[in-house]
Formats: sequence, C-alpha cells, structure tokens
Amino acid sequence: IGVGDRGTDVFNTYTTAGRAGGETWHPDFNYFAMQWVQVTGLPADYRPNPDMMTGVRLQADVPVAGSFTSSNTRINRIHNMSRYSFASNLLSVFTDCPGREKLSYPADYIMPMGAIHRNVNLNAFLRTTMRHLGYTGRFGDEINWGNAIVLVPSILHDLYNDTTVMASYYQQMTNFVNYIQREKVQEYIVDAALADWVEDDDRTSGRITGTWGYYLTIKAMANMANLTRHATDAGHYTNLASKIRKAFYDAFFNERSGRYTNFGNNSTLNATQTAQALALDAELVLEENRERVLNALVDLTYNYPSQDGQGPHLSGGTIGMGPIVRALSAGGRDDVLWDALQQNDQPSYGFFLAPTVAHPKGFTTIGERWNRKASKNHMILAQIDEWFHRGVAGIQPMPLSTISSIQDKQLVFQPKLVRDVKSAAGTYQTPMGEARNEWNRTAEGLFTFTVTVPANTAAEVRVPAVGHVQGTERATFVGMSGHYALYTVPSGTHTFSSILDAFNGTSTRLSPGRLAK
Repeated sequence: IGVGDRGTDVFNTYTTAGRAGGETWHPDFNYFAMQWVQVTGLPADYRPNPDMMTGVRLQADVPVAGSFTSSNTRINRIHNMSRYSFASNLLSVFTDCPGREKLSYPADYIMPMGAIHRNVNLNAFLRTTMRHLGYTGRFGDEINWGNAIVLVPSILHDLYNDTTVMASYYQQMTNFVNYIQREKVQEYIVDAALADWVEDDDRTSGRITGTWGYYLTIKAMANMANLTRHATDAGHYTNLASKIRKAFYDAFFNERSGRYTNFGNNSTLNATQTAQALALDAELVLEENRERVLNALVDLTYNYPSQDGQGPHLSGGTIGMGPIVRALSAGGRDDVLWDALQQNDQPSYGFFLAPTVAHPKGFTTIGERWNRKASKNHMILAQIDEWFHRGVAGIQPMPLSTISSIQDKQLVFQPKLVRDVKSAAGTYQTPMGEARNEWNRTAEGLFTFTVTVPANTAAEVRVPAVGHVQGTERATFVGMSGHYALYTVPSGTHTFSSILDAFNGTSTRLSPGRLAK
C-alpha cells in the first residue's frame, strides 16, 4: 500500500513449476482489494487477456436481510455500489476499507447502519463486534467513534429485540459515559475532534457533532438503563439528556436566521446541511422551529456551491450524511434527494458514476471522499441506500423502545413517489418473517401497491391519497395524513389501487369521504 504512515507495500512471490497446462495460485493468508490489475514483465509478443486472472469476492457469511430494485437505472446502480461496499467491508470484523487499513473504525459502520442492516442481517455479527469492544473495555477517544460501545447494544435491541448484550456489558457502557463526562464535557457541550469526517463542506464545528453524539449516547443509555432495570440510572440519564438538548439549542440555534450555526445567536455564518440535519434527525429542534430548520436544510442543499453551480448537492460526511437523508425524507422533501441524485459533479453520487482513466465505466463501489480521492471502497457515504429501502420502496420497520415482545413489532409501508421512478420493490427480514412490497404506476395514472406483512405483525399502509382507493377487505381505513390515505392491516398480503395525477406522478388530494374500501 506504499511506504508511509499507513504501512509499506505487501508482496507475494510465486515461482512457477513450468507445467505445460499452466498453474493456478492464490494467497492463503491475506486478501487484496482491487478494482483493476496491472500486468508487467510479459514477453513483447504476448498480449494478456482477462481470462488470465479471476477476482474472488470475499465477505463474512452473513444472511441477506433485504433487497431493493426499481425502474430507475441510476438508483439501481448506486444501490448495487452501496451493497458491494457493505459486503466487501464485512470480514471477521467491520473494516473501514478492504484495500488500505482494513481497520474496524466504529463510526464507519455505526453511521451507515441504517443502510447496512437493510442489506445484511447483523444479529450475530454485532454480538461479535460487542465482544471485541468489551473484551478490554477500551474505547475510542472521539465520542462518535468511541460511543459504539454504547450504540451497538442499543442497535441490537432496536433491530433484533436483544437485551442480553446490554445487560452483559452495562458496566463497560457506563465506564465510557463516565469518561466522556469527566474528560470531554464542558457545560453539556462536547467538542469532537473529527467533526463531520470527509464532508465536502468542512465548516461544521466539532462542538455540534460532538454534542449531538453525546445526546444520542445518553438517550440510548437512558433507554437501556430502563430495559435492564437500572431505575436510578434511567432517571439520571433521562434528566441529563434533557439538559444536553437545551444546551445544544442555546449554543447553536440562531433565532434570527432560523438555522443552526457554529456560534448560535452570535453569528449567522457557517450554517451547514449537517448542522441542520443533526438537529432535525435527533429531534433536538423545538417543534415551533422545525419548519424553519427544514427549509434551511433545503435551501442549503439547493444553493450549495458545486463545480457546475447547478442543482442541489449533498455535502455531508460520515456523521452528517445519514441525518441529511433521513431529515429530508421525514420532512416530505424526497424531491430534494431525487434532484441531488441527478447531479454529476462534485459532491454527488453521479460524480462516482462518471468515467475516469482508471475507471472507464465509473466506480463500482462508493468512494471514501466526494472528490473521488483516497479509497474507492468505503461505507461512510453510502447512507443514501437507506432512502432506497425506506423511502423509494417504502418498507419502514419501527424500532422498539420497551421490552416488547417481537409479536408487537410494527411496520409502516409508505412509498415515496419521485419523478421518473415508475416502480419499485423491496423485502426486509423482520424477526417474524419477511416483509415485502411492490408498487407500480402507469402513464395513465393507475397506481397499484401490494404489501406482505409477516405473521404476528401489525402494519400501517400509507397509500398516496386519491379520490378512489381500492383495498382488501381486511384493510381498515384510519384517515388522511397529507397526501396519504392510512390503513391498518394484519398479517398476509394486501393490494391497493388508486388513481394518480398522470401528468406529474403525484396524488390528487380529495376528501376522505370520497374514499372507498
């Protein structure tokens, strides 16, 4: 990998035996990540061909958790690039990249977890991860890299209803929190050295990302203290989370501009996409300010300075990218995500797709940095894949917050219809079985939507609101919410159909009285 701070080149030498039929060799004790191969030293009259070498894809044997496909070629390609990045960074541990350090930096897998777990089941893998983290009790000094020792047990509960890991490692988790409070906290504010690592817009203060990470850590501790029956701790952490939330608002919200900035009311400068999204996604925003902050996020996305100066661009990094995607979608601005996906200059996923000398057909995995430099195979900017599953396809598992039985697991099916996407389908393996959905719309405006709910699971189906909705007999109409008609359904397969606006693909909003079963 080259002489330098990260190490030196790795060499393998093989001496041929000169067999007439040729010979096959591969390394036994290590693996190499590659996207092209350079062959030198061959006779002048010999022309190599691709059949000389076979690339073998390696990954941990983890179960497939879900699938996604759509009618849109670009979305499908970015999804496949994300999926390959996830797969090639799953070996004996999570790695940051398969071709350089191969180290298990926690934020590299915690931050895109919303996308990773939709592709692979991590129930066993995360248990092993926690065993590694808890074996010595050591943790990273930067809060958003060190807090995996708290967030991994929390994720295991939210995704797989597990409380045994948090109970086993409760002392290690409290040790980390105590360290942060002793060494890093100043009046409920934490300054994180790496800020929003690899973001295109490097103006987000580490005080914002650090305090956000501190808040999430303490909220997770409050929930897990309750789940493990540490009642006194639960009350303490709940109260502490409220104080951190207030401190975040006081320190960073600029009331005049309605934006989060590095210096709050002292300056309107340095308002970034990441700062707005962290506040929105973690519900650090006061309800009366939510619309202003969402509008700020949209404005900062559309007006972000890019190479060509056209259209919206997503500028977030390791910490901010997931919250940006989730905040826009939760705020009903999926159109912004769609528009950003159409861009081809830095920073954009289209920039990864563009041909280069080394990649004539563009990247096949997600790069580490928006400028295409450094590693070509990282997970940290692949958070957009979460939107493909939750938004475009529309399968939304609801995280648990109590010691609920997995029979109480809830699902929401809500497809987000965007521009040129005519159809999408997805699956997700819940603890009770596979959830599945598929939707399609025609040029004439006919919309069909089929969902499959696993056994012992309730679901809410949100159908784009129209004048006449046809659904299965077992679907119960609940009411209208914006442009969606809400139904509750039991286990089984249910199909809905409706009429959309054939010109722009959006639904026509009519009164609930016009709805039919």
